[in-house]
Amino acid sequence: MIMTALASISFATLAARHQLGYNVPTWLFRRVNLDEEANIPTWFATCLLFSAAGLIFLIARAKQLLQDRFTLYWYGLSLTFLHLSVDEVASLHEMAMAPTRTLLELRGPLYAAWVIPAMAALA
Repeated sequence: MIMTALASISFATLAARHQLGYNVPTWLFRRVNLDEEANIPTWFATCLLFSAAGLIFLIARAKQLLQDRFTLYWYGLSLTFLHLSVDEVASLHEMAMAPTRTLLELRGPLYAAWVIPAMAALA
């Protein structure tokens, strides 16, 4: 429900500014725009990812106590979500864009060059 509310507010400010021509204050526009960083939706996503990392860590700990053979996978998944949380709040993937774009001379669909290191990490 919170994400729906944040998306609705973002959509409303975008529509008001770009379709209806209203002068939405820049401070408000940046605080609620889903396409911006360091704002309310980013903070919320960071909290969700960090909470998921914590819950998955608890599952990993329970699996460890049960001597489950997949314990390390759960710990790895917890670390992955922790990394995603840190990346969301610190914009680490944006820092990788300019060097990757310059190094590989990217244009067009791969202009958002952070997807290349992300694909390598997923592999």
